Amino acid sequence: MGIRKAVSNTGPIIHLSEVGYFQCLRIVDNLLVPKSVESEIRSKNAPGKNELRNAGWITTKELDGVQKEKALKIAKDFGIELADAEAIVFAKTNDIKLLFTDDKSAREIAEYYGLEVHGSAGIIARAYRSKILSYEEVKEALERLHQDSSLYMTDRVYKIVLDLIEMTQAERK
Repeated sequence: MGIRKAVSNTGPIIHLSEVGYFQCLRIVDNLLVPKSVESEIRSKNAPGKNELRNAGWITTKELDGVQKEKALKIAKDFGIELADAEAIVFAKTNDIKLLFTDDKSAREIAEYYGLEVHGSAGIIARAYRSKILSYEEVKEALERLHQDSSLYMTDRVYKIVLDLIEMTQAERK
């Protein structure tokens, strides 16, 4: 697969589940999810709760006291959700370089802390590059994410990711 570990907040889990492409998260060997993220998905009875429970390659972890304090400070200082701050702190304190999030503020803060960030659209594109999805599947997944999920994706972002997919397809020929 290439990518060993990543941390995710709620967005990609929910959005990819909404459109039936949860398996795209398999671009990593082990996905780590803070307990607060799992709790948020369960409390909202959101898409992804069953997938999250049944995926043996996903590990849910409770943050320790120091990590929780750091996350609380980041959430307060930057005005983001606590679960998003916990995902950032969990990645940073466990030397995990990759964070999955669709939240713009969480993305900016994670990048500030030196993390590489992928949202749901980027995860789908990488699932194609990793041969988890076929060309037809990746185009359908991206279209459904754009049209049918609760994720707000601009037409510009949709077209950029579609262009990346087309370039990958051209390279394979």
